[in-house]
Amino acid sequence: MAVARSDQPILEPAFREALIVEDCYHAAVDLARQLQDLGCHALVANGASSAIAVAARSQPEIAFIDINLDGGFEGLDVAREIERRTGASIVFVTGYNAEDLKGRLEPFRNAVMVFKPVNRSTLQAALRLVSSARAEPVQSAELAVP
Repeated sequence: MAVARSDQPILEPAFREALIVEDCYHAAVDLARQLQDLGCHALVANGASSAIAVAARSQPEIAFIDINLDGGFEGLDVAREIERRTGASIVFVTGYNAEDLKGRLEPFRNAVMVFKPVNRSTLQAALRLVSSARAEPVQSAELAVP
C-alpha cells in the first residue's frame, strides 16, 4: 500500500468536480471549502440515497466518502455504487483505525484513505495520489501525515 506524506511537493488538483458524502455538517463544509480553495467545485450529500442521486446527476471525477454514515448504510456501499455508476475516483474519509479497514477497502481500485480531520496538506496529498493512480493504477493507498 502506497503512503503519501504531507511534505511532498504541492501540485494543482487535476479534478474540477468533487462529491463529498459526509453526515457531519461541519466536516462536509470544511472539506468543501478546502476543495473550493483549490479550484474544485464541490457538491455535498449527507446520506446514501442523496449521494447516489447527486453522483448520477453531476458525474463527479472524485468522491470523498465517509466510511461510517448514519442510518446503517455504510460509506463502502455508497462508494461501490458511485464508482460503478460514474467511474469516479474514491477517497475514503475516516476517523477509525486503518488496520481495521484495510481488508474492506481492497475491492476498490485506486482508492485512497485519509483520516479526520482533513487538513489542506492531507487533502493535497490525497489529490496527488488519486491523480497518480489514474495515470498508473495501484491497488489502494493509505494517506499518512507525519
